[in-house]
Amino acid sequence: MLITSQLQAEVLDSDDPWLAELLDQALDQHEMPGLAAAILDKNGIVLTAVAGVRERGQPAQVTTSDRWHLGSCTKAMTAMLYADLVRQGKAEWGATLPELFPTIDAMDPAWQTVTIEDLFSHRAGVGNLGISWFLAYNRDKRPLSEQRAATTQQLLRKPPRAEYGSFEYSNFGYIIAGHAIEQITGVTWEQSLEEHLPGQLMERDGEFGYGPPQGEQPIGHRRLLFFGTGAVGQRVDKADNPPALGPAGTVHASLAGWAGFVRGFLDPELAALTKHLTTPPTPDADYALGWGMYESDHFGQAIGHSGSNTFWVARVDVFPDAGLAVLLNINEGDKKALEASQTIGNAIIEALAARVKQQ
Repeated sequence: MLITSQLQAEVLDSDDPWLAELLDQALDQHEMPGLAAAILDKNGIVLTAVAGVRERGQPAQVTTSDRWHLGSCTKAMTAMLYADLVRQGKAEWGATLPELFPTIDAMDPAWQTVTIEDLFSHRAGVGNLGISWFLAYNRDKRPLSEQRAATTQQLLRKPPRAEYGSFEYSNFGYIIAGHAIEQITGVTWEQSLEEHLPGQLMERDGEFGYGPPQGEQPIGHRRLLFFGTGAVGQRVDKADNPPALGPAGTVHASLAGWAGFVRGFLDPELAALTKHLTTPPTPDADYALGWGMYESDHFGQAIGHSGSNTFWVARVDVFPDAGLAVLLNINEGDKKALEASQTIGNAIIEALAARVKQQ
């Protein structure tokens, strides 16, 4: 059911405090430091609310303009960036790894038929590297494109770590995909995102960046051994994955900046660009290209994703048939926060559906 602008105005009255009240209740119930949520349509945010503090035990409240780490929700941006390169005629769907990386020496023959779509849908067999990679790349000072090139070569010179064609969630598949984008554009993945994606879908003017947001912003929290849950700070090497992991999950954004991206998946004018990204590789698959797929009890076919770098949690649910999407952010990232994000996100969707039915 597409929610018309008239119905939407009635359901999503900005003067109605229902979303703010829901977050206030959730903050107490789940003992989170801070929460932020937004509901948007194809034109952007129509309702937003925040609750709690930037840092546990400190007085500064979170605001609607604060920036939040998106974790693996970044993956949808990387896939969209490649889709836009296809639109520009600079890349092709179905491109194989040998076509994307013709200069890699001694690529294992098992990668010959693996495609860019396989990387984006976690079906390439890439698997994941161990903790040694994270420790080494947290200290790596080489340019990011060189770090991603080295990781890509390390992975592709050996056989796949997982079964090709079967789903196995892999951050490293997105490093390879991000480096493929770097090969095509001649600049880093970060520069490509700034030059190509924001001009179409994301707000500029400091609405997004990489790693933990710096300055007077929310701080990521996680459970500390023997000390409960505490703020970790804003240093990248303490509060985020290595920057080389960027294409898989290092973007932070304000609610407005994130909504600027997500609304593209509600815009009929961009349907040709987003259709391939939201089409699973097989009819029974529940993950497409940077997006999970599921059937909503209230709004029909939906796409969504969750993200966490263990210090923050982000969740997005998009309902194309209704023309609405829901964003949720928490500045804590342990197991308790992940569980809270599911409960709170579902409560927002339930409340939204109830209000729609009342009209």
